[in-house]
Amino acid sequence: MRASLSLLGLLGIFVLVGFLEAPTVSDRDEKSNYYTIHDETESVSSIVDEPSLPDSTQYVLEETREEKGEILEIYREYEIYKDENGIVTNRVPTSNYEYLRYNTEENDNNVADFEYDTE
Repeated sequence: MRASLSLLGLLGIFVLVGFLEAPTVSDRDEKSNYYTIHDETESVSSIVDEPSLPDSTQYVLEETREEKGEILEIYREYEIYKDENGIVTNRVPTSNYEYLRYNTEENDNNVADFEYDTE
């Protein structure tokens, strides 16, 4: 008996909340909960300017230094933008670097060692 009364009370609360949260007829006229689809004649590409992609990338030697018997070369990546005639219009540096280390001391075979590091 007690359980059935609590279930009936819970059901009554759900029904009351449902009626209170339901939009009335006047609310439906003022606003809609649904999106309306408009016939758009402009294409999306004409509204939003798409960023241009680089034509190529290139690593450029930024710095060379000698430390601890090694030569360190630091290369920085640049984005290369060209116009329709193939002329470079813009070079934008990126945050990508490449590091080349060369051992200046000769080993037993008289061949210089080198390492290729990326970071």
